[in-house]
Amino acid sequence: MARGVAARLYAATPDPSSVDPGVRARLERLGVVVIPLFEACSVGGVVVAPPRYRPPAGCRARLVEGPPSLEALADYLEVHGSSWAGGGEPPWRDPRGRAVVVLRVLGEMRGAVAAGIPGRPPPLLVASEVYADSAWYDARAEALARAAEGADFVVAGAAGGGGARAALGLASWLAARGIPAGFDYWDESLQAEAVEAGASLVLSLTPDRLDGIPPRLRGAAWFVLVPSDPRAPWRERVESLVRAASRARGLGYSRVVVDPVLNPPVHPGALEGLIAARVLSERLPPSVPVMLGLNNFYELVDADSTGVVAALAALAVEAGVSLVLVGEESWKARGATLEARLAADMASLAARWRVPPKDLGLSLLTVKEKRPSWR
Repeated sequence: MARGVAARLYAATPDPSSVDPGVRARLERLGVVVIPLFEACSVGGVVVAPPRYRPPAGCRARLVEGPPSLEALADYLEVHGSSWAGGGEPPWRDPRGRAVVVLRVLGEMRGAVAAGIPGRPPPLLVASEVYADSAWYDARAEALARAAEGADFVVAGAAGGGGARAALGLASWLAARGIPAGFDYWDESLQAEAVEAGASLVLSLTPDRLDGIPPRLRGAAWFVLVPSDPRAPWRERVESLVRAASRARGLGYSRVVVDPVLNPPVHPGALEGLIAARVLSERLPPSVPVMLGLNNFYELVDADSTGVVAALAALAVEAGVSLVLVGEESWKARGATLEARLAADMASLAARWRVPPKDLGLSLLTVKEKRPSWR
C-alpha cells in the first residue's frame, strides 16, 4: 500500500493483518494509514513506528517512536490530533499530554457504565467497604474519604451483628448524598430495607436465600451471589453460581453479580477463586458481571499492599472480573482504596490498549524507581 498513498501520517506495525478492524477504522478516520513495518522507510510523510524500533541504515523517512500500541495511538490522536499532526514532540512523550489522554480515556470508560457494573472489563470498578461500627474511625468521614479516593461504590458493612443497623443507616446516608452505596450484611430483611433506602449494591446472597428479597425490589439494585461453601473446589463453586444466576433471573433479579470468593493465599489457596472467576466469565451471559473481594489476599500476606493489589487487579481483568472489593481494616491495608483505584485504572488501560500495565502514564511505584536518578 504505502508508496502511492496520499496520507501525511502512517502507522507501521509488524503484522497489519492482526490489527482490529475497529482500530484500523478509527485511525483511518484520523487520517492515519496502517502499513507493514518493512515499508516504514519507503513512504513519504511521518511514520509512527513501534516503541524501540531501530530502522535500517539509510532510512530517510521521518520516524517517530509511537505509544505502546495502535489502540493507544488512536486514543492519543483523537485527543491531540488537532494540535499534533506529525510536527514537534508527540503527546505521548509529554507528561501533560499523557495525563490528558489517560484521564479522558478512563473517564469515557467509566462514564459508559455510570451507575452500573460492566459485564466484562474494561473498565474494572472498585468497591470499598467501611464498617459502620468500627472503633478505628468515624464511619461517615471514612466513607467520604473512600469516595474521594476513587471508590465507585462505598459499601456499608458491620464488624459484628450489633452494627447491622448502623450499616443500614450509613448506606442510607451515602445514597442521600448521591454516592453509590452498597450494603453488606446477610439478613434479607435488612438487605431489603437497604435497597429501599437507596443502596445500589447488596452483598451477599447465597443460592438458598434468593426467595428472601421481596419481588418488587429484585430489580432495584445489584445483588451479589456467593457460593454456599466458599472453600469448595472451584468446579463446585462455578456450578453453584451458574445455577444460582439462572434461578435469580427467573425470580426477577435483573442485576446479578457473582462472586466465587478469593480465599487467602497458599492455604486454603487463592488460585481456585481466580480459576472460578475466569470460567464464570466465559460461561455466564455478558450481562452478569463477576466480582472478587481482594481483602482476603492482601490482608493475609505480609507484603506491602501496593504491589499485591496491582498484581491482583491485573489478574482480575485477565479473569474477566469487572468489580473488586477492598477494605482497610488493618494498618498495613490503609490506603488500599486509592491503591485499588490506580491498579484498576492501570489494568483497564492495559486491557483497552492490549499491552502490559507498564509505561501507561500512571503507576503504583512507591518505593522503587524504574530509572533511578543516581544511575
